[in-house]
Amino acid sequence: MERKIQQRTIESRKKLLDAAYHLFAEKGYDETSLQDIIDITNLSKGAIYHHFSSKEEIFLRVCDRVGQESERVLRKIVSREDLSGVEKLKEIFRVSLLCPSQKRIMDIVPYLLDNPKFLSIEIQSVFNEVAPLYIKPILEQGIKDGSIKTEHPNELAEALLILA
Repeated sequence: MERKIQQRTIESRKKLLDAAYHLFAEKGYDETSLQDIIDITNLSKGAIYHHFSSKEEIFLRVCDRVGQESERVLRKIVSREDLSGVEKLKEIFRVSLLCPSQKRIMDIVPYLLDNPKFLSIEIQSVFNEVAPLYIKPILEQGIKDGSIKTEHPNELAEALLILA
């Protein structure tokens, strides 16, 4: 019985986040209401508040979910042993243009720009997670294997992500 409840909870959260993602991508954060999410999911307001405390929390979870998809792709590239540092960097940029998770990020990015709080959270994520955990190790590998020349891998990692 408890397993069934847990499964329904997982399914409800997924349904909610899927619907919210589509609404945020289509209408933007400010133009999407909780009622819009209720209408698409056929869940009650109480059910939504059971899972999330606010529309803001839903948006943040949608962003987290999209970010996790991107991190899986980045981890695969970073762990490849058949590529030099510069080849990994090129692969990250290539995948960024073609990967479905990147498309999802680009769908919601314009709405991040409209909201300083969300934009700040995303920028912090880039500087605190993506640059040091994914880009910097690639740069350091490139320095060791001679395919990248820089004396400042931290700064270059941040600059590459800002420019991208």
